[in-house]
Amino acid sequence: MTIGIWSKFRIGNRGNVAFVFAVSIVPLLFAVGAALDLIRANQAEAALQGAADAAALAAGASDRTTDADTVAIATNYVRKNFTARVIEDIKAMTITNNAAAGELTVQLTGEVQTTFFGLVGFPTFNVRVSSTASRASTGPLELVLALDITGSMSVNGKIDSLKTASTSLIDAVMNSDDISVGIVPFSDYMNVGLSRADEFWVSVPDDVTRTGTSCDYNYPDKRNCAMVTLTCYSDGVPHSCVEEQCEYWGIPEKTNCVVNSAVDTWDGCVGAREESLQASIGSITTPYPGVLDSCGREFLPLTSDRSTVLTNINQLSTYGETNIPSGLIWGWNMLTPEEPLSEARSAADMSSLGGTKVLVLMTDGANTVSPNGTDHSDYAPHAETSYGDGTYTDTLTSTICENIKADGIQVYTVLFDVSDPGIESILRNCATSPDMSYVAADSAALIAAFEAIGAQLKDVRLTK
Repeated sequence: MTIGIWSKFRIGNRGNVAFVFAVSIVPLLFAVGAALDLIRANQAEAALQGAADAAALAAGASDRTTDADTVAIATNYVRKNFTARVIEDIKAMTITNNAAAGELTVQLTGEVQTTFFGLVGFPTFNVRVSSTASRASTGPLELVLALDITGSMSVNGKIDSLKTASTSLIDAVMNSDDISVGIVPFSDYMNVGLSRADEFWVSVPDDVTRTGTSCDYNYPDKRNCAMVTLTCYSDGVPHSCVEEQCEYWGIPEKTNCVVNSAVDTWDGCVGAREESLQASIGSITTPYPGVLDSCGREFLPLTSDRSTVLTNINQLSTYGETNIPSGLIWGWNMLTPEEPLSEARSAADMSSLGGTKVLVLMTDGANTVSPNGTDHSDYAPHAETSYGDGTYTDTLTSTICENIKADGIQVYTVLFDVSDPGIESILRNCATSPDMSYVAADSAALIAAFEAIGAQLKDVRLTK
């Protein structure tokens, strides 16, 4: 009896179930379709946000700060790298560079095709995102570039590549009055400038008068001569050269002889102090010895004048042999407020303001000269004195590096076209951390290294 009643009930409700299902299937299918459209829209928003974030970071971390350049970088980055299939196209792009605030904002609007929402009059969704990258500046920055300007930098246009790389770094970081930059062009000696002749910390040598006779020499009896291609060296770097060699030169004939008298005067160049002080910048009562020699361009103390820094870089020229300790010592002096230079803030002031002191050392070769008292005339490859084989100068380089880092200064090192594994190891250890040491095989890599340093110093981050 009971079974029969339930059987009739089931049979009677078949039509009702079919009717209820038929009525409910339409909104159910719409809900599923709408959910798929919304999922697609969320995916598109995520992809678009990623593109905006990446473009803002790329432009913010570049070495360009003008509106036109940064906007172009962000625009190109989006166009070349956005490949998400969930979005039909980037419908609108607005990029704003606020150089004063150090912020760059990327706003993107994308269009997503709908499926089920199109049935009710919404064939597309617009998805809008925004991303802001900030060139963070937690405090003042004091930056010194110690740049190798020795003779080997004249080969293959390397000095021009250095100018380009240094300019890119300055363009990247010098965007406020709280940022000061100094330039230390180093070779055998350091040019502190004639204007500092009366400073107590430099010992200016007396003028020296030289008298001699110069003549033109002819060799009328020379025999079996030929022009021979040889390997010559400039600042330790080999290059091809041509020289006349003869089996017999004979007795020379002297013609056009003239007695000359010349006066050697001080041009602003100083050498290393006595050995016990060569790894330090203290005890300034012991002056830096002036030398009657040339030494390249005068250094530029810390300044916040961007145009002055760029002009100084553009006027760099090559001279002399490599003495890395000279660049390190004067870079260190420049970042310290005590004499001989006083433009830098004290370590206490920088700490209270959240500031940073940075030394970037760039060289294209190993030490080729060594200090010998007040003179740097001993060539490192020769073992003529206790300094001469280069070991002393390399050890001095390492010691100065450690002392600079102990003084709270961050050190970056860049090796340009260097094939000497010894100096590569020394300068890798000189850097504050391994990732702050760069090895550049060519000009493009040198520029990339300086751009990477600039990006790190700017500390670009997303803020919105």
